[in-house]
Amino acid sequence: MTAFTAAGAKAHDDPIIESDPPHRLVYGWKPMYKDLPDERMSRVTFELEPFKDQTRLTVTHDDFDEGSVMFRMISKGWPAVLSSLKSFLETGKGLAPSWDDEAQKRAATGA
Repeated sequence: MTAFTAAGAKAHDDPIIESDPPHRLVYGWKPMYKDLPDERMSRVTFELEPFKDQTRLTVTHDDFDEGSVMFRMISKGWPAVLSSLKSFLETGKGLAPSWDDEAQKRAATGA
């Protein structure tokens, strides 16, 4: 699974570990930031399951080494992503990025 920044730079090139459409997707996650070359790949799992007359989405991001820099970074990132997804589903418009200037620059350049 490949993702690109708004500027067109490759941000992720991650292997699909498991795919069970439309219920479960698991992939390895390793951003291509130049300042994190030793950060080991972690794992992201998306699970969709029926819940009453709705669908429950569970996102799990795990398999980090102790002291992982990426763990600290994503601990702020996923809540913002999921909040924006909720807004998009309810209104048709996602939230503006809430990252600080440094994080936005890193995401745009892959630095």
